Amino acid sequence: LDDASAHVDEARDALADVEVDIAGLSEAIDTALASDDSREAFASIRELLREARESLGVVRQALRNAVVDIKASIEEKREEDSNDDQDKDDDTETPTDEE
Repeated sequence: LDDASAHVDEARDALADVEVDIAGLSEAIDTALASDDSREAFASIRELLREARESLGVVRQALRNAVVDIKASIEEKREEDSNDDQDKDDDTETPTDEE
């Protein structure tokens, strides 16, 4: 689960970037509304939106990777448990008298 934890940390970091981008959007919108050059002001808003969208993509992919790692870990644990159960069954078999 170490890999899954690393992916969750990556998602957390990317989400912090999204929060920064959104905070910047609020300021950029206020600036754009008060600006005489709306084209340039709205270009800034579009750029912040693009950055936020990219960061959200990183969050999404990191969380997907975490889920894949968790599922793989669960499957691996099931296989280990199944093998342990099989080993126990082999150890507890009693010989039969066929005389």
